[in-house]
Amino acid sequence: MFTCTPCNRRYNDQASLDYHLLFSPCHAHKCGSCSKYFTSEADLIAHAAEARHHAFECKPCGQIFKSGNLLRVHRESNLHRRMINSPLNTFFRSWPNFPFHVQLPPHKSWEQLHMFYGWDDQTPEYRAAWIRYQDALASEVTIWFGDVLELDSWQKLCRAVGIAPLPGTCADGYMAIRNLYVNLIDLIQWARTGKADGEVQRWKNNVDLFEYSIATKRIFERDMTTNDKPNVVLRHLANCMLPRRELILPGAALLLVSWLISTTYVWLSPFLLGYSKGRGILVFFWNALLVVAFSFLPLCLEHQLRPS
Repeated sequence: MFTCTPCNRRYNDQASLDYHLLFSPCHAHKCGSCSKYFTSEADLIAHAAEARHHAFECKPCGQIFKSGNLLRVHRESNLHRRMINSPLNTFFRSWPNFPFHVQLPPHKSWEQLHMFYGWDDQTPEYRAAWIRYQDALASEVTIWFGDVLELDSWQKLCRAVGIAPLPGTCADGYMAIRNLYVNLIDLIQWARTGKADGEVQRWKNNVDLFEYSIATKRIFERDMTTNDKPNVVLRHLANCMLPRRELILPGAALLLVSWLISTTYVWLSPFLLGYSKGRGILVFFWNALLVVAFSFLPLCLEHQLRPS
């Protein structure tokens, strides 16, 4: 018999044990302090909470350290200072008796809050709380990545998604994220937990990103306000999370149809209307201008429909 030491399960052969060690959810979440494994992140958080009485804990950040020296180093870090002022922490701790765990991803904490109060999705209470949650997400992005005049903010964003080399100027940072599609909640969780560089998943287009966001309930749907306008990072990444397929495909189809109709009219109208040669040339050029107008109209309409 082959035994899995962490979970004490037994298998008939080594291959079965190896498969279990690689793919079993029992080993998906490991405690860094005692090396125990848990089947869910919530169980790991609960375990950490029980172990706090014999460890060095930073309560604002929800992190546990093995020594007082490591805790002191952490308290002098930018991570600790920003977690103290975290809008998400303030939001979740504002609800009486709600057991908020700082290390959980924001969307998981929102699900727990939703269940804790038993809100119906159509009630004013739920909608008011949802708007506050979305505001807290936007403010959290500003806390971690919002200062567009600091090169460190751009470099931090590039580190999160694995962009190398890091930009040397703020302008280079803006150019580096122009075609970047990432989930804002994943980005926030990366910043809050201090994970390794490149752990935030990148997507090829906003359609794939939108489908991922809906499937995993990592949703950011807040409209940009006047206070958000200076936050270039927030505006760009929030717009990238919106679905565009329903705008782009009809716009392209409308462009093709209008071009075919206009082009056919340009070539046939002088002959069908029986104009003289000189007048036919004038009509031809006039109709050519209509082709240009019809061609750009769908693109203009699509631009107006997109959020700014």
